[in-house]
Amino acid sequence: MGRSLILDRVSGETSGGFLDQEIVLFGPGESDSGHKLRSALSAEFEVSTPRTSLDFIRTVAESEGRFACIILDMTAAHGRNPELVLKDVIRNLEGRADGPNAKLIVLSEDMDRAVAIQESFRRVDQSIVRPDNWGDIYAATADALTVRDEVSWETLSPVQRGLLKQTRRNIAKLQESTAQGAALEQEMLTDISGQLIRAASGGELIGAMDALRSHHADTFGHSLKVAGWMTTFGLHLGFRKSDMEVVAQGGLCHDLGKWVVPNEILSSPNRLTPEELEIMRRHPDGARVTLEKTDWLSFPVRACMEMHHEKLDGTGYPYGLKGAEIHELALICAIADVFSALTERRSYKAAMSKQKAFSIMDEMVAGGHLDGALMEKFKEVAS
Repeated sequence: MGRSLILDRVSGETSGGFLDQEIVLFGPGESDSGHKLRSALSAEFEVSTPRTSLDFIRTVAESEGRFACIILDMTAAHGRNPELVLKDVIRNLEGRADGPNAKLIVLSEDMDRAVAIQESFRRVDQSIVRPDNWGDIYAATADALTVRDEVSWETLSPVQRGLLKQTRRNIAKLQESTAQGAALEQEMLTDISGQLIRAASGGELIGAMDALRSHHADTFGHSLKVAGWMTTFGLHLGFRKSDMEVVAQGGLCHDLGKWVVPNEILSSPNRLTPEELEIMRRHPDGARVTLEKTDWLSFPVRACMEMHHEKLDGTGYPYGLKGAEIHELALICAIADVFSALTERRSYKAAMSKQKAFSIMDEMVAGGHLDGALMEKFKEVAS
């Protein structure tokens, strides 16, 4: 297998993503999937890719605890016994006071080998079969860093910390339900929305959103940010207390349809092909099976799920609705969704300042895409 590339330091604005965390990656060489993996990881992290196994071990030994995650491709040991490389890495980690903080992921050639490694080396956090789809490793990296991510929340208030931790778990459950075509749990959604409303009413919600350091912005971080902005905006607009639960749930559920979209499209660091773009644009309708089974879900929440990409001039998707055909809460959701997407770091772009996001959204208002009156009100709470 060919040698890995040395990647430069990631540049860009410092908001969203694990921007103070680094990954050292050995392998997977210069294959197409290897390039995609490094491209995806380097959009969110600072990534080091040593050229040889000896350089890899030396890099870990001299890391001074700065690496959040270490990925060792056991199929790319460059002539050395891969288990000896792994043992050297573990020995260097265990020899450091700060070594236990680094998450260790090992990639193997088959399932039997992955299981054997996990059973033989307790220090390995995840042992997985190296897939052809780089997106699976990308997701595994995010999962491995969840615990480290939550450590940074310990300085938050109890309300903020509890909101982020519980919401992360519950949003994952909502996504799993949708991917399986199962009904949504009413008690769970009611609980999350209640926490959002209490945090917003107490002035702590925006601080919690600012503390989000989600690796994959399209999952937990994006869903919570959209719900958070909708909740904060709804209170600012004077929605009745009895309606706020629906407002929060609309944001939490708006992107559930994405969980029927293949991960290699959802997490792609490259411009989507016309065929992939068409699949992505069908995501508002992707939760149809879940909606049919969730008879308790109110129409405004369903409208957010199905209409948040519709545009006032009728050029949106998936239905091409226009003007009054689009539910008011979906118009609010569209603003929160666009603002969150623009100001987040994604696998294919850097984050954007609020001012730049507002400038782009003003152009969208002028182009007949977003509601102008709502946009001006939104600036009052988001500035």
